Amino acid sequence: MTETAYDVVVVGGGPAGLTTALYTTRLGQDTAVVDRGGGRAAMMADTHNVIGVTEAVSGVEFLETATEQVESYGGDVVRAFVSDIERVDTDDGSVAFRLETDDETYRTRRVVLATGFSDARPDPPLPPTGRGLHWCLHCDAYMFVDEPVFVMGTGDSAAYVAMIMLNFTDDVDLL
Repeated sequence: MTETAYDVVVVGGGPAGLTTALYTTRLGQDTAVVDRGGGRAAMMADTHNVIGVTEAVSGVEFLETATEQVESYGGDVVRAFVSDIERVDTDDGSVAFRLETDDETYRTRRVVLATGFSDARPDPPLPPTGRGLHWCLHCDAYMFVDEPVFVMGTGDSAAYVAMIMLNFTDDVDLL
């Protein structure tokens, strides 16, 4: 297995990871993005809340354009799953990191974790309503002005979503 050195390795190739890589690459840092694929951004039918991007742009198109931008400034974007990150002491007393994938080992002084998250589907599944489930408060809340909304979740995060939804509708039920 080969070992490749970078100034910065970004784990995660969604909007945050690619934006980070664009900035670090443009600031002269030799940068790699290691992305497993399949993140939430790729599932977006249209892109909202991104300055300069029209809503007619799908998540896949947005990610392709962002990847091209990173690569145009010399950054590397690699499709792989990071299975291990290890802190490594160096001969000069500084800290470095070793990242392992199936095919490659990366060595870097800086790691940025931009791994995003995965949505948990309810168990048991909810019955079909014809209205769909929405996962992203900041993406979709505006579509429910004066509409009844059910928020499903646990703990503080569900209460937070319900409170924010009250800015759009008075008919919010927390399940």
